[in-house]
Amino acid sequence: MNKRFIIGLFVLLIFLIAYKSGFLGAITLENLKYYAHQLKWYVAHHYWKVVFVYWLIYTISMIFSLPCAAIFTMAGGYMFGMIAVLYVTTALTLGSLGAFLIARYVLGDFLQERYGKHLATFNKAMKHDGGWYLFTIRLIPVIPFFMVNSLVALTRISVRDFVISTFFGMIFPTVIFTFAGTELASVQEVNDVFSTKVLLALSFMILFSLLPLLYKFLKERK
Repeated sequence: MNKRFIIGLFVLLIFLIAYKSGFLGAITLENLKYYAHQLKWYVAHHYWKVVFVYWLIYTISMIFSLPCAAIFTMAGGYMFGMIAVLYVTTALTLGSLGAFLIARYVLGDFLQERYGKHLATFNKAMKHDGGWYLFTIRLIPVIPFFMVNSLVALTRISVRDFVISTFFGMIFPTVIFTFAGTELASVQEVNDVFSTKVLLALSFMILFSLLPLLYKFLKERK
């Protein structure tokens, strides 16, 4: 049996198990608040063990593209404070790299082998400027994180650009959700994180990140 098919089937199986077992359904803001005091107790008595387990679960969840990044990040902010930004960004980056490599092996190489000639122009753009595109997308937290990892894997963006853009592109959104976690009592739903000031700040950062691409486009038009 084709190795790509087996790996793809395994990832799908893990996702279905996480869904059917109730794991994904349990990752909610309501449950985070309900178990908040217990989590604090474990952190106070077993800090580094909790950090390791939290980081490991977060990383594995990202590798298998489980949609739970927002709640996990807020949980980190609540349990560890703003230092969780470091734990989250490393887990997100490593987990995203795993998901990226799996998606590229399972589907990306196949699509490029079959439709490479038709995608030549697109591949060239992604190879040279894919890092900036991805960096900009990472600043938009409303776009599902797992979806970005999978779709970008189908392009010719380099692994190095993927890692750098993911790490630095996720810092600001991670800070936002981590801070929301430190103020957990005042957050009634995940959408409360996106205040007017936060949205304005994100908009300015997105526009700023697009300036190099705009400059290059105008330069090539001359």
